[in-house]
Amino acid sequence: MRPFDANICPSRQVISRIDAAFLGKEEAEWVRLFEEKGIWYTRVRRFEDMLEDPQALEVEAFVDVPGMEHKLVGSPMRLSCAPHLPAGPAPALGAHTDEILKAMGGR
Repeated sequence: MRPFDANICPSRQVISRIDAAFLGKEEAEWVRLFEEKGIWYTRVRRFEDMLEDPQALEVEAFVDVPGMEHKLVGSPMRLSCAPHLPAGPAPALGAHTDEILKAMGGR
């Protein structure tokens, strides 16, 4: 598998294309297409709606993480050999810079 290359798949361009596609049809047309193809979906009117969505709750889409005041998006993948919950919040920006530079022969 090749590593992600921002030049091959720039996220801003991808998001712009997805946004344009969604804006190209009325909501009723998207609902019809999703239902025709058996694609599950839910309408989200406000950010808070996602946290209360029955399907999202059932699949544990948002999880409590130690050290965080709010829920985070949970992993969509479940491996029997590993927990699917984050162990804690992400490290602060630059938290491991010295360790990484030392390992690379710097500092």
